[in-house]
Amino acid sequence: MAEPKCLIELRVLDGPNRHFAHPTIQLRVDGTKLLDAQEEDITAWAAEIGLSRDHVGDPGTPEREVFALSWLQTVARELAGRGGLRSLSILTWRGHQIGELLVAFPWSREGRATKLAEWIAWAVDDVGGDLPLEETFLDAEARFRRVRRGPRPTVIEPTVPTAAITGTNGKTTTTRLVAHLAMAAGKRVAWNSTDGVYTATEALDGAVLVEAGDWAGFGGAARVLGTAGLEMAVIETARGGLLRRGMGVASVDVGLVTNVREDHMGDMGVHTLEDLAEVKATVIRAVREDGWGVLNADDPRVVAMAGLCRGRLIAFSPDPSSAGLAALESRGARAVTVVDGWIVERGSTPIVPVVDVPMTIAGLSAHNLANALAGVGVALGLGLPVAAIADGLRSFVLDDQRNPGRMNLYARDGVTVIVDIAHNVDSLEALCGVGRGLVGPEGSLRLIVGTMGDRASEMITEMGEVAGRLADDPVITMKPKYLRGREPGEVAELLSAGAAKAGATDVEVHADELEAFDAVLERTAPGDVIAFTVHVHLTTIATEMAARGFTPARFGTIGG
Repeated sequence: MAEPKCLIELRVLDGPNRHFAHPTIQLRVDGTKLLDAQEEDITAWAAEIGLSRDHVGDPGTPEREVFALSWLQTVARELAGRGGLRSLSILTWRGHQIGELLVAFPWSREGRATKLAEWIAWAVDDVGGDLPLEETFLDAEARFRRVRRGPRPTVIEPTVPTAAITGTNGKTTTTRLVAHLAMAAGKRVAWNSTDGVYTATEALDGAVLVEAGDWAGFGGAARVLGTAGLEMAVIETARGGLLRRGMGVASVDVGLVTNVREDHMGDMGVHTLEDLAEVKATVIRAVREDGWGVLNADDPRVVAMAGLCRGRLIAFSPDPSSAGLAALESRGARAVTVVDGWIVERGSTPIVPVVDVPMTIAGLSAHNLANALAGVGVALGLGLPVAAIADGLRSFVLDDQRNPGRMNLYARDGVTVIVDIAHNVDSLEALCGVGRGLVGPEGSLRLIVGTMGDRASEMITEMGEVAGRLADDPVITMKPKYLRGREPGEVAELLSAGAAKAGATDVEVHADELEAFDAVLERTAPGDVIAFTVHVHLTTIATEMAARGFTPARFGTIGG
């Protein structure tokens, strides 16, 4: 049997996802036939399935889109009922591409579910044909009896305390931090992130890389939960994995959303911040009834996720008077914040002074202070002792071992280097903010900026504008390994155009990260800071810095 002509994509989501807290089938079809049909045709098609013909709308109007979605849902329900699935939850909505319509419904047997999706697409193909739709329904009903039920979902139900962490910024750092806090509490913990799968004993320096690579998805969660002797799991849950297969676990004890910022827009059906927030909210929908949803009280889109959480809430904000924090506290949320220079859970014993938490660089790094508060919220939700949380915060440093590629500090002869992946506008602004705070009285902030080609052109240009506005000496580096569909030099042109908007013209462009670094290094002086966005050489950057005489630095040794 040939594939339906209108079928654009049939995706099997194995775990909780943006639509349901259960495995889901997502179907995309070309509904142009329904959207563009003349009134006499669409009226007849409505009558075929018992829909009202009073508000079919003119072609191309919002009213017609509403009708087309009603028609699609009615047909989907009829086909599901013919297959014995009479209580099936079905969602329909309009896609962002012209003529695109989508259907989603939960599944428990993959064979029957995918076949139902195909029959829905066949119904779209068959409408207006020589045979009435009833023939399509009868054919589907007859064939349904012969369809193999297929496998059940393989998504894992954790048997140890498990936290899932997502967000546009900060998720990898916070994942590493929470794992570190668990180790400080003496737990055998495993975690996955964008740079691999790790396991560790209670020894703070006992982390072992099990599998290198980007494992912040379905497969990474399975690897973590398959660890022998596991006592606690921390799962980084990235946007791409959620969209491709859903979450890798059926439910979690703690779900954290750090924030929702513009990133990867236009990819895999995510075109707006609201779309992205819907995807990120998956980890909150997956929280168990006796679990905790941890929310950034300063991000309105994250605050709005509170209503999706079956469990209890923990909110975090560095501002104790935050309106979002107050709103979530009014719903019974516990609050993690900063009071009189201390990280605290409001109404409880203070945990640790901010100046004693290395990742905050004595409070200078505002985004890492937020990450620290988020990590505390997750740790409290997991039931870790406050004393262990305090010890872990004191010992979690921004080096290439515990937090590679995230605000790693190096120093030589009064010059400070900050290595960070800085993958979007917010993270680049954060990098420049920390760099500016570390510049000596007579020093300059020198920024080496580059990014991946799969970012939207507008975002790349805005990153260039940030570089031109915030750095004294912006320099662009190309990243040939990360063109991702762009022509060589195209990303550099966009960054240069952005820098020019901020008044930085004739910005240097280098073909390689280390080439750019060496060029900038030649003109540095004591008190200067080099903010260095590294991707290509990230795994070897510690060696490269050592070869140039730089040693890892903590706040207090910077510049000396």
